[in-house]
Amino acid sequence: MTTFMVICLMISHIFFFSMRCIRWISWMMKAIHLLLLNTVAQIAAAKYHSICPTKLLESNEGDNVTLQCFLQPTLSLSAHTVEWKRADQNKVVHLYRHRKDDPDPQMGQYKNRTNLNHEDLGRGVLDLKLSSVQLSDSGQYRCNVPKLEVTCVITLIVEKRVQKNQTDNGDSRPTQPPQKDVTQPSNRGAEQISVICGPIVVVSIILLLFIGLKRKAIKKCTEQLRGRKRPEPEVAAGGSTGEMLDPTSGEASDNLKKPAENRSENIIYSEA
Repeated sequence: MTTFMVICLMISHIFFFSMRCIRWISWMMKAIHLLLLNTVAQIAAAKYHSICPTKLLESNEGDNVTLQCFLQPTLSLSAHTVEWKRADQNKVVHLYRHRKDDPDPQMGQYKNRTNLNHEDLGRGVLDLKLSSVQLSDSGQYRCNVPKLEVTCVITLIVEKRVQKNQTDNGDSRPTQPPQKDVTQPSNRGAEQISVICGPIVVVSIILLLFIGLKRKAIKKCTEQLRGRKRPEPEVAAGGSTGEMLDPTSGEASDNLKKPAENRSENIIYSEA
């Protein structure tokens, strides 16, 4: 009986110990699962980062300003929460969540003055538009997507607009009517014509000079060729200068025969 009780007691201890081990194993599995989820989320968030093209933005009082921020690489943020906050005050300037704007936590001075384009969110663009900025709007603005753990900070400086009718000392004086500028006739057309015609005139002069020199050279060569071809005049038997004849041509031989025939006829007439 004692041995049986000891065996039962050992079995019960083993059972309770195994149950505790199972609980420990389940807790460990849950912890490992959460750790894996956190690691995956961090890896996914590390893939994206926000970019603010203009870190410092200056504007005048009353102007409309756009705080630019976009996600790289591109990701649709329509289903994500997007926060624009004053980094120096840690207060909400504009909040987008559950696919719509949430005006409840927004600062009072920004009511009805902010605009976040929902269509741009589908392309990863988080630009926030501020209308009619005030001097109190100067400060640091932080754009944040909590799920992706991406953030970007922009500094806005709003300067007081100086009115034209006030001097540097702050004294207001009556403004004089603006004087009309007396525009003088511009010589732009004449300048353009001179610019266009100048090169044309120069080229024309060069061409005329070239043609004149070319004509002189051609004339000189022609005269030289004519001087080489012209033979010396032959003296006839009667003392008169005959025509320039070519002894090889038939006309030259006929011309040479004519003076001899004339001389023979004169001799016959004289004898008669």
